[in-house]
Amino acid sequence: MVLHVGCVSFHNGCIETTLITGEQEGMRFLIPHIKLALNNSNLHFISERFTFPLRLCYSLSMNKTQRCIFNKIGIYLPHLVFSNGQLYEEFTRTWK
Repeated sequence: MVLHVGCVSFHNGCIETTLITGEQEGMRFLIPHIKLALNNSNLHFISERFTFPLRLCYSLSMNKTQRCIFNKIGIYLPHLVFSNGQLYEEFTRTWK
């Protein structure tokens, strides 16, 4: 399952986020860090670490993407764009 969220604030042990797509758009929730343990029979110890179950993505403004071509894009438009030409520019930024 893929959820598109925006980070609102970072706390010690959790991240406060808000949904930016879907039926529940605008809903806020917390993502806690989880413990991952590596138990290898060849090792004489158990390796543990805490991580957040998130995948990083990067955002660029419409002006920053000029003359750039990407393999995959996602467009988030919470407000109307200035002109139809701007939207056309964003749709032509990916390989077909």
